[in-house]
Amino acid sequence: MAGSERGVDDAKVETGWVVYNRFAKQLFEYPAFAQIVDYEPFDIQDKKGTIFKTDPTIEYFIEREDAKVVFLRYRKTTEELEQSVILTEVKNAYKDVA
Repeated sequence: MAGSERGVDDAKVETGWVVYNRFAKQLFEYPAFAQIVDYEPFDIQDKKGTIFKTDPTIEYFIEREDAKVVFLRYRKTTEELEQSVILTEVKNAYKDVA
């Protein structure tokens, strides 16, 4: 978090206890298993103007080797991603199909 070594270190997949200096480093964790998100229903409109109510539930997971890339791009927790980036993609997918 300071000095010439600040930034993202090489991400390592480790199990068990991990010791780090919390004053010099900050640890971000992404789950390596499937996550299920049940979104609140929302309305979409098709090309003809008909309005449909959708109630999406999705399942996603972050590949272990891609967790570093996801963090570098968004710098958000999974909960924040679910309510911003992923929700936007879900809504866009419904609009594209409609």
